[in-house]
Amino acid sequence: MPIAQASQIEDIIKGTTNVIGSLVFVVFGIAVLVFSWGIVKLIAAAGSPEKIKQARAIIWYGIIGMFVFVSIWGIITFLQKDIGIESGAPVPPPQFTPR
Repeated sequence: MPIAQASQIEDIIKGTTNVIGSLVFVVFGIAVLVFSWGIVKLIAAAGSPEKIKQARAIIWYGIIGMFVFVSIWGIITFLQKDIGIESGAPVPPPQFTPR
């Protein structure tokens, strides 16, 4: 079994990072759509207490989803600045020195 080259590891890390970054935006977009759908359902409820309750629950799910993803994004940004890793820059593989 061949040993992976450093460039192959960097390519894998870059690809994984790109996929995860895309998924975060997609899931955040879904949270915004859930929130918007809750607003539409609240407007359409027109005085029905049960429908208003369901619409408010949907709105809260959307708000919580957006809050979680914005918080994760903020934590990642803070750690990148604190550790000194630039956004999108490849992370160098660890170097081992033989004894």
